[in-house]
Amino acid sequence: MRKTDGEVWLTFHVYLPTLAGKRSYALSNDYIHLGVTTQAQLRMQAEIREAIQKQKFAAIVVDGHSLPEEWRPYYTLQGPVFQSPNAFYPVTGWRTRPKAIFVPVNRAKPTRDP
Repeated sequence: MRKTDGEVWLTFHVYLPTLAGKRSYALSNDYIHLGVTTQAQLRMQAEIREAIQKQKFAAIVVDGHSLPEEWRPYYTLQGPVFQSPNAFYPVTGWRTRPKAIFVPVNRAKPTRDP
């Protein structure tokens, strides 16, 4: 994360960017997965939609292997966070970790030679 030029959003582990000297953003569950029921949630959903469409983040790191469908025109898979299937799991609590890195489609590095 520290080497990434620009903002990084870890959608579930929002405390990790601060450890790398980056800004922290809201937990994705706060307004993406719980459904929209309040004006505050509607505003947050609109803000994240705008950030995604404007490709504000140099990288989005998720615990899964895909992004919400509406984000796919703007971000593409760069690759896994860890090569090892056993690295970086917590020793207690829910067994989850950052798994995939997505980058803006217009800034994605080619994955193979042309």
